[in-house]
Amino acid sequence: MASLNEDTRFSILDFLDGTEPREYQYCKKAIAKYGYVNISIVKDGNTDNYSIKVYTAELATILMLEKIEIENLDKNEKVNIDAWQLLYIFADGYKEGQIDFEREFGVSNDTLFGAKGNEWIESIKKKYFHAVNNDTRNGWQFVKQSYPCIFTRELIRKYGYYSGAVSAVDDLRVKFPRIFKDFDKCEEIQPPATTDQTKDKKRKPITARALALFCSLIERCRLDEIGHNTKVEFCKRVCENYGLDYTEKVRQYFWVNMDIKKSDRNLEIIQTHILPKLPLETKDVIEQLIISKTKTFA
Repeated sequence: MASLNEDTRFSILDFLDGTEPREYQYCKKAIAKYGYVNISIVKDGNTDNYSIKVYTAELATILMLEKIEIENLDKNEKVNIDAWQLLYIFADGYKEGQIDFEREFGVSNDTLFGAKGNEWIESIKKKYFHAVNNDTRNGWQFVKQSYPCIFTRELIRKYGYYSGAVSAVDDLRVKFPRIFKDFDKCEEIQPPATTDQTKDKKRKPITARALALFCSLIERCRLDEIGHNTKVEFCKRVCENYGLDYTEKVRQYFWVNMDIKKSDRNLEIIQTHILPKLPLETKDVIEQLIISKTKTFA
């Protein structure tokens, strides 16, 4: 079995291509019911066992498998690894995230229920919903919205770290439901658009067909899944999650397996105006799909 070097980039893009392991079915059901998958961490000779929460079915499945085939992108070769390597990297980051959260936000009940309680909650909300991660402003909760198909050891650890922080917050929400009752009512303050951004938006609009194709790419990369949702619900959610303007025409043009053609003007719009603004791992996953369908990426 191969081991994971510190800076090597690996791909698991084809992990669920055409097949769904039994573990994935279990994880999807757990996510639907609880919002997370609970995984026990047991190390040989270590009595300090504990459990972690993973917030996407895909990542949870990867961490639960005995072994997995991945591609070393630096050497352009496929290798098999013991998935426990990923699990322990994730788990170490998870514990660190919980410790750092307690260090920064741990307070007494007097503070929690006192005059500064609301200020304390607002500071957590900013981190949870709006902190900058991977060049986006989705906050810690990005671990509930995506999983790393192209990754390094550091990125797996990062997902573990912020999953630990999210778990710490969600535990508080369960423990103190009255105090956190309005926690999800969070409006992000968008920075004012610069003159160049305003001009660019007017000069180069993103077409409804391009947005429909982008929704298709998101679904096919399993960054989000239409499931039992209607086209309207799915396309609206994708556009909202990635800061794009949904219109009814997006739904009309959308279908899951839209053609991906090298010379397609709408694909060029996505490559030029949407992909550069996405989180690095999300961008990489979509680019890999485009490469596989067009054999090139500009």
